Amino acid sequence: MSGIRVLCDTNPLIYLLDGNNELADFLNNKQIHISVITKLELFGKPNLSETDRQIIETMLEKSNNLFCYLSR
Repeated sequence: MSGIRVLCDTNPLIYLLDGNNELADFLNNKQIHISVITKLELFGKPNLSETDRQIIETMLEKSNNLFCYLSR
């Protein structure tokens, strides 16, 4: 791993699911961080196939979780 960390939002991950090789090359060997909100949004993708669901689950297992904490 290169030591480069990337916070990835929902849309790029959906593009990745849709087969965007340029994005896949960019994210390769980087430490990917995904927020809890992004995780929820990924599973809300319209027409999500069983294959896509499995790919998302695998991708999320390999990523780092980011949690938001609200304070007053």
